[in-house]
Amino acid sequence: MQEFQTNKTDLTQSRIIDSSTAALETGQIKVSIDRFAFTANNITYAVLGDRLRYWEFFEPQGEGSEHWGIIPVWGFADVTESNCDDVPVGDRLFGYFPPAHEQVMTPSKVSAGTFIEASDHRTSLPAGYNLYRRVKAEPGYSREMDNERMLLFVLHLTSFCLHDMLVSNDWFGAEQIVIIS
Repeated sequence: MQEFQTNKTDLTQSRIIDSSTAALETGQIKVSIDRFAFTANNITYAVLGDRLRYWEFFEPQGEGSEHWGIIPVWGFADVTESNCDDVPVGDRLFGYFPPAHEQVMTPSKVSAGTFIEASDHRTSLPAGYNLYRRVKAEPGYSREMDNERMLLFVLHLTSFCLHDMLVSNDWFGAEQIVIIS
């Protein structure tokens, strides 16, 4: 497996590390990451990585790994191996991934349409980033819209969060709000 790592203090420095994944434990799955979006939003994850704990989602491997991080990305992956009765090989997922070839995951709270990634190091991280959608279960899902979903889903969700914050704070007294992105 290869994973793309970024230096946490100098974002202009990166490296690709070859690493191997261990045999799956009971309850785990392995996914092959098919595609992901890399946007200005991902740079925010890197810049605020320590403060907002984005560097903690995916653990870097290799020499000096404490100086390196893996910038999270939104994308799609297919289940290639499964030791989890509720998530079969062939399932397609949308969610928060490392920019890598594959990832081992521990699904919990599995429903027909979603599951929560419950690897030990992720349980204290924000739940919204640990939710994975099983897209084949979605009515009308089409791979033809994957690129648009990767690019726009997070911004769509963010717009609702911003609206809620503004409303709950009585628009901070503003008479007009200009949104530039």
